[in-house]
Amino acid sequence: MKHESLMVDGRALRLRPCKGTADGRTIRGLTERNFRASFERTIGWDAARHAKQPEHPERYTMIVDREDAVGFYSIREEPDALYLETLQLTAAYRNRGIGTRLMAHIEWVAYAAGKRCIQLRVFKDNPAMRLYARLGFAVVEDQGWCLLMAKDLGRSEDRAR
Repeated sequence: MKHESLMVDGRALRLRPCKGTADGRTIRGLTERNFRASFERTIGWDAARHAKQPEHPERYTMIVDREDAVGFYSIREEPDALYLETLQLTAAYRNRGIGTRLMAHIEWVAYAAGKRCIQLRVFKDNPAMRLYARLGFAVVEDQGWCLLMAKDLGRSEDRAR
């Protein structure tokens, strides 16, 4: 992935590949702050597993403002879908339209890769669920502690050709 950018409030946020161990502290810290309570209420917080993150650094893209990582997302390719494993921002960067712009970018990545849809799981108490619904994601399955959501990219006619 080449370095790309996202314009927010007149500034460019850079998107860059994860540097594995070097970005691990940011990934672990943000994940713990953002999701530990949700994990503890549902499937349990696994400290040993958390300490190994990122297990697949090649899936992660860091979101950088100037020199500081202010978030990240992780995606993996499945046969017909792009699966968004996580999208996280620091508190100061939420509610500024960044999530919407990142989701548009991720949709472009999925479409360019020839994927039929984007899938994700979201905790039922996560306010981002409203963002996903607004962007056209629909609930595919209630999995108890979370919802599996998907957005069809309208690629079925492209695949028939």
